[in-house]
Amino acid sequence: MSAGVQEAIRVMEKAEAEPAPPSLSESLYEAVRAGDEKSVAALLNKAKEAGRDLNAFEELEGQTLLMVAARHGHLPLVKLLLEQGAAVYERNEAGKTALHLAAWKGHREVVSCLLESGADWSTVDRQGRNALMTAAARGDLGIVKLLLKHVVKETPWRIDKPDENNITAVGHAVREGHADVCEALVMEGGAD
Repeated sequence: MSAGVQEAIRVMEKAEAEPAPPSLSESLYEAVRAGDEKSVAALLNKAKEAGRDLNAFEELEGQTLLMVAARHGHLPLVKLLLEQGAAVYERNEAGKTALHLAAWKGHREVVSCLLESGADWSTVDRQGRNALMTAAARGDLGIVKLLLKHVVKETPWRIDKPDENNITAVGHAVREGHADVCEALVMEGGAD
């Protein structure tokens, strides 16, 4: 074997042994999942300098940076991403928004922040479920009451709208055995 071929093989083996550096997108998602505010801020600046749209970053199953921050309950990152222009209405492949994910994981402060930033509690996922149904099924009374303030203030008649399986928010709470949530939905939300 010639020296040139041996050198080429050695270079290829070295390249295979050393992993490629993570992309900007991978680095951003890793920093958001870890809740690393400093790194996220620096990477967002880098993305901005490169002309990258914050809302164009997507992870597995269409998760935006805001969705990942909301799902993990990283309130400071949610605020930072919103300040940088993250869209609260983006949906993942299942049709869920950052609000759905925060409600399901029980991150009350994140839910509040998203609502204050214009997130729509009544947006439904592919199963026809809104954030109120999500919180009711989970049994999170605090988030249900927080969402009810927006429901009653905005459009009280939508509280009884069922999902694709013909189950309302009350139905989800009943099915999961959350009596306190059922009572709140009926007494405070006017559900039937």
